[in-house]
Amino acid sequence: MVPGFKYHVATIAAIFFALTAGLVVGSLYVSPQLADGQRRAINSLRDTFKQEIALQKEEINRGNRFVQRVTPEFLKNRLQGETVALVQTGDYPETLSQVRDTLVAAGAEIVSVSRIGKNFNRTNAVMTPALASLVAADPKFPVDRAALVKSTITILMNEEKSPELRDKLKSTDYLTFEPLSLTLTTPKTVVFIGGSRYEPSDHIENVDGPLLRALVEKGVACLVCEGQEVAVSDILAYRALRLPLSTIDNADTLMGQCALVMAFAAEPDDYGVKLTARQILPAVR
Repeated sequence: MVPGFKYHVATIAAIFFALTAGLVVGSLYVSPQLADGQRRAINSLRDTFKQEIALQKEEINRGNRFVQRVTPEFLKNRLQGETVALVQTGDYPETLSQVRDTLVAAGAEIVSVSRIGKNFNRTNAVMTPALASLVAADPKFPVDRAALVKSTITILMNEEKSPELRDKLKSTDYLTFEPLSLTLTTPKTVVFIGGSRYEPSDHIENVDGPLLRALVEKGVACLVCEGQEVAVSDILAYRALRLPLSTIDNADTLMGQCALVMAFAAEPDDYGVKLTARQILPAVR
């Protein structure tokens, strides 16, 4: 529907431009009667254009209202019994909230919400000395990125029984972990929320990649997503990891919400509406 609408608008606009140009040029050489006829033709086309635009807008609005009404019913209970951990690694906390609301509406249990701190997203050359100073004060603190990743995975999987390490990672701006399950439920799936506001961003290399590889090796299902209008898309960087996971590039839209929920039971692929997407939606099973 949308591509056809845009094509229609572009076509009518081109006609207006051509006729206007013809009127300006032709008025220099033709009679006033012919120029007046061209003006009437332009006015008639303008009225037709406005009517067509109004009809197209109303049709789009009807479609949007239908999708808004049917989406909650479509998603209802599709993820009943799923336990999910959310990890925000990108710069869009509003997308995290939208993803959380979507999964809860689909019946999933969100067992934890984590936000990666700025100190996690640093190169080894910067991170290693910083960790060394923390280890000097507390030998239990992770000594390098590999140890930090291992500790983070333990926390994400609710295998870390003591809150001491979680508190230290939060106070040093490495990881903020919010447990939502009183019984420390192990998540079946971990959903990463990316999307960068600034370029270049190295969080895929420094944060997402190491964490996703560790989770996949552990046998944990992973999904990654971002909003449709992010300043810098991370989808290509996620794909370059060559891991068995799905990406959703429009998780903050109704279409993306459906793709996200459906992706839990679909083959790994790139879903969404951007040029990096291979399919709009996963196949329904």
